[in-house]
This record gives sequence, structure tokens and C-alpha cells, in this order.
Amino acid sequence: MSHTYEELKHKTVAELREIAKGIEHEAVQGATQMNKDHVLKALCTALGLEAHAHHVVVASTRRR
Repeated sequence: MSHTYEELKHKTVAELREIAKGIEHEAVQGATQMNKDHVLKALCTALGLEAHAHHVVVASTRRR
């Protein structure tokens, strides 16, 4: 199953730890002892996801 950062960010720490159990990667070793921020970062590393949200920047065309 493919995950996105936004999807993972809204899960509970228990759900993130459950996902980490199914992944064999050194980044998620010890996930049961990590807090939510650390598990999220480890999952992003293991899954090759960027560990931050993308924001769209809109340029202003208004002249002063």
C-alpha cells in the first residue's frame, strides 16, 4: 500500500507504529519506543517520502 506524508500525518501514533511493523528498514527499528514525530519521520525515510508538506506559493501580480 502506498502512503503519502499528508495521510500519515493524520494517523495516530498507534496506527503509525502498526504500519512500521510491516516495513523492514533500519529507520523504523524501535518504532514502538518512538513518539509520533519520530515514527512519522522514520516512516518517511523508510518509504522514500519527503517529510514535510508542500505549500503552493502564489505570486502577486499587483503593482504598487
